[in-house]
Amino acid sequence: MCRLPWNACPPRLFVLLLAAAPVLAGLSAAAAPIVDQQHQLSQSLGGSVTHRMYEIGQTFTVGAAGLLTRVDVGVGKVGTPVGDLLLDIRRLHQNVPSDEPPLFQTVIPKTSLPQRAANGLTAVTAIDVSAGRITVTPGDRLAIVLSSDQDFSQTNTIVWDRGNPGYANGAAGERIHTAAWTLDNTYDFGFRSWVDPAADLPGDFNDDQLVDADDYQAWKMNYGSTTQLAADANGDNVVDAADYTIWRDNQTTPASSPGSQSIVGVPAPAGAVLVGWLLPAASLMRRRIG
Repeated sequence: MCRLPWNACPPRLFVLLLAAAPVLAGLSAAAAPIVDQQHQLSQSLGGSVTHRMYEIGQTFTVGAAGLLTRVDVGVGKVGTPVGDLLLDIRRLHQNVPSDEPPLFQTVIPKTSLPQRAANGLTAVTAIDVSAGRITVTPGDRLAIVLSSDQDFSQTNTIVWDRGNPGYANGAAGERIHTAAWTLDNTYDFGFRSWVDPAADLPGDFNDDQLVDADDYQAWKMNYGSTTQLAADANGDNVVDAADYTIWRDNQTTPASSPGSQSIVGVPAPAGAVLVGWLLPAASLMRRRIG
């Protein structure tokens, strides 16, 4: 690096820096999550209270491919709740939130929530769901489900407001404990979902935005594992031949290297050899949408 005063450095250095600036800026912009689905209330029709025997939910249809990184919910406190808010991201089963284990679950402390606005149009609370590693594609249908760990109260509770205009690609729903869900198509809860389009590629097991030989090695080293699941491309909780197929079908060529080629010469290893490939990989577990 040139350590002389700026006006004494070789002009070539400045040309390179100027040329690189748009590329770096483009990379930063590409990595930013985008708002995918939302229902912004223009008028509140009232709110639904949360408690331990009651679940309220909003289904939505994914429009962008990538990683679901965040959801925003229009919730607010009434009085002084004694319980915290519980949030799930779930798959759907027959158009309602599934009773299967959630894709993501978290507790939101009551102290972090705003007081409910007098007109019900409470500012949304942002919830980071990126730890769930929920990879989505257009058309996937999910649900945000809220409850709380306190008994029923109308004066000291947490409320999720609903209203118009309606959201066309999902529905609001409620249920008591484990009873059947009741959907209501006349209103929807206030929410927003965020997707990072650059966060995940099928077969990109090391998250370097390339599907290449390094990902093949990650798959090979963890073949057969049910605990080290960075190479579990299809989310069935085992690293197997199906995950190899996803890697093979999604090999990429780095955009910055026009002369490079896909890894077309790597064969699928024989099953007898695969038995020994059980070394752990230090990567995050992924949760995927089937």
